[in-house]
This record gives sequence, C-alpha cells and structure tokens, in this order.
Amino acid sequence: MVGHGAVLNEATVEARALVGFNATVNTGVTIGAGSVVAAGTVVPDEYDIPPESFARGAPARISPLEETGIDAEAIFEDFASGEYTNLAGRHEELFE
Repeated sequence: MVGHGAVLNEATVEARALVGFNATVNTGVTIGAGSVVAAGTVVPDEYDIPPESFARGAPARISPLEETGIDAEAIFEDFASGEYTNLAGRHEELFE
C-alpha cells in the first residue's frame, strides 16, 4: 500500500508492504514484503529493505520490525479500508 504524496521511482514494493505519506523511494529500491516505510522517509537509490523491516529518516535507517514493537498487520488493516480518509467524521469538532 502506498500513501498519498509518496514518490516511487522505478522501485519494487512487495506484497503487504506499506509506504507512508510523502515518502520518496528511489530507483532500484526493493521494499520487502510486510515492511513499513515511515512517512517522509527518503530511501536512496539501490537500497534493499528486507522483508518485515521498518525504514525511517532521510536517508533511510532500517531495523527489523520485531525490534520496534510496530504491528505492520494492524497498520495494514487500519489503512487498507480507506477509513483514515474520513477526517471530518473523526474530528467533527474541527469542522463545526
């Protein structure tokens, strides 16, 4: 799944990987299955992000998901439905 504003330059995103909003994934990058790339991350050319990893920062730093406490499956389920786009419904007080 690729977030809004993310830029993918001839990159490969494997199954159930998540690329956050406004991330930039450069040429020749492979994002392994089940990995999470945080919003705003810049992944340099030719990086390989192993399966089930967490990438964040500019340039990207990579850690195994098991060391982070991040539940990629829960994130995928929360955002795959598109429910996150209902900003007005979630924050009614801001739109009165």
